[in-house]
Amino acid sequence: MNAGFLTTEQSPPKQPRLESGFATTLAASLLAVVLLLLFHPYHGILHDSTIYAGQVLALLDPAPFAHDLFFAYGSQAQFSLFPSLVAHLVQTLGLGNAFLWLTLAGLLAFVIASWGLLHQLLPESSRFPALLALLLLPASYGAWGILSYAEPFLTGRSFAEPLCLAALAALVAQRRTLAGLLGLAALALHPLQAGPAFVIGWLWLAQQDRRWLHLLWLPTLAAAACFALPQLSFLTARMDALWFQQVWDRNLVVFYSQSGVGDWNYLVKDLFVAAVAARHAAPALRRYLHSVLGASVMLFALGLLLADGLHLAWGAGLQLWRVHWLLHWTATAMLPWLCVRLWRQPAHDKLRLLVFVCAVVLGLMPSAAHPMFMIAALLYWVWPWLSQRVGMPLQRTLVVLCLGVAMIYVLPNTLALTPWGAPLGTMRWVDALMQPRLPAALSLPTVLATLWFWQRYATARLYWIALPALFFAALFSGYQWDQRSALQRAFTDPMHDAQPFGINIAPDAQVLWLGNLLPAWSVLHRSHYIQQQQLSGIVFNRATSIEGYRRKELLHVKDAQGKDCRIVVFPKEPFIACKPDAAAVRQACENSRNKLTYVVLYYPLNYPAAGIWAPDNGAESTYYLYACRELANTGITIQSSAQPTPHAPAP
Repeated sequence: MNAGFLTTEQSPPKQPRLESGFATTLAASLLAVVLLLLFHPYHGILHDSTIYAGQVLALLDPAPFAHDLFFAYGSQAQFSLFPSLVAHLVQTLGLGNAFLWLTLAGLLAFVIASWGLLHQLLPESSRFPALLALLLLPASYGAWGILSYAEPFLTGRSFAEPLCLAALAALVAQRRTLAGLLGLAALALHPLQAGPAFVIGWLWLAQQDRRWLHLLWLPTLAAAACFALPQLSFLTARMDALWFQQVWDRNLVVFYSQSGVGDWNYLVKDLFVAAVAARHAAPALRRYLHSVLGASVMLFALGLLLADGLHLAWGAGLQLWRVHWLLHWTATAMLPWLCVRLWRQPAHDKLRLLVFVCAVVLGLMPSAAHPMFMIAALLYWVWPWLSQRVGMPLQRTLVVLCLGVAMIYVLPNTLALTPWGAPLGTMRWVDALMQPRLPAALSLPTVLATLWFWQRYATARLYWIALPALFFAALFSGYQWDQRSALQRAFTDPMHDAQPFGINIAPDAQVLWLGNLLPAWSVLHRSHYIQQQQLSGIVFNRATSIEGYRRKELLHVKDAQGKDCRIVVFPKEPFIACKPDAAAVRQACENSRNKLTYVVLYYPLNYPAAGIWAPDNGAESTYYLYACRELANTGITIQSSAQPTPHAPAP
């Protein structure tokens, strides 16, 4: 940590300080690790990590997953080498342990790669504050706040992102061969995440040598060839109305045009910060920022045209809006350095700095940026003109009003900036602090105030005194990082036998585990009949989309009282998933025409279960397995059959 963060680089320090050396580096590293682990707690195989777990299990034992909806017609796994690489470690450590340690490795790799790129872009005094901003501020990008960089669960993005950052760092350092190799490695792990980094790299090179612009001939030649070569006809293939509507309804992040106003303001906030930073940057940083801004505008516009406008299948699959992850990384990292640069401007620009801070705060919350952000951003750009035409009292009034709106907006949402404010669960170590929530709300400003005091007054002796405290804090944060519930451990740890329900389930059986996809794959090692998470990649395969919606509608049944019972409900549907009784379960089995073999419920029916599983690790959950063949031989009354909807083709 360097004193230049909050003081001019020319000003001599007021006290003798340790500007560099082992103590400084070690203290900064320990603090980064502490914040990384506290603000990115691990809750297990969740979100997209479930899909990757299924891909790994299917590679290790393909036969039981042959009829699973996610794998039957092909999935996005065919575009990535990541599941194949992870499979070897899962064989050695088991699913739960392998995903835990790889998640930790991915987070550490992200910090190291981020530091490498920051080292190339920013002056020494601004690098560590930039890293802290990346660790403390919201990491979400794209629409609906669904995705973020440095995610605390394992996906192909976990290592593709560090590789992209390392590739850009190598490119800025003029090590083009290394940059190309790192970029190709990222492309092999997650093409959608790595593609934007290649565009940024291309723009970086084109600013130095205009001959790189000749690469623009490639898409032109490809567009011409698709009309002459039948093998390239997929480039002009459009999504039909049914497939497009299903992707539009189910995959919220694919088409950015369906994003909310808060999403657009959040995106523009990042463009705004990067544009302001480019005006104050040194040549190398300005060149990088121009590359990021150019790639962001170009890819977003192209994505809206190809996917949202023309409905091209491959255009939708590319998800070009993912360039936002690098734009957001850049904008977040630039904030500390940029605030210092603006503070060093002449005294009459201090009010403009407050307007900039106001705009950033109004656009801070993912998917919920305040509508006033646009006004604040515009006010920043026109401030030089405005300050020449209105008096100081009015200028101050505008700034006070802007800051007031920003504070009223951000304070109630401060808890969402902390890990214990996330919906995944509450960290054990702050349980006692949750009533009241004031300590959580003050955590971020407390960290920043402490860092400011430390950078201003720290001496070499204080660094050495702080090291033991930081060391124990790192141990404690590492101990607390694993926040998996007992049920999550029961689903992923190898503590159950091959027949957890006490009966032999045929390898070709299809199971409906109500409300949960992971245990059908990880506990039973069998195909799952239908769950909305299996349709996360329907933009890549029409057959998966059509069959998934067909199966979903087969689970629109009636209970014993004749009431509608939708066992599976997708986003945007005006329905509520029901708690099916024996009649509804039996009808679902019959509607599937013997494709659905077993149903697993978290509650018992008024009929004997074929098997019962109660994890013995303290999960305090019991699951009941019902065989469709046995239910068919009962006298359970079924009121009526499933009713098809316009979204489902005929079986």
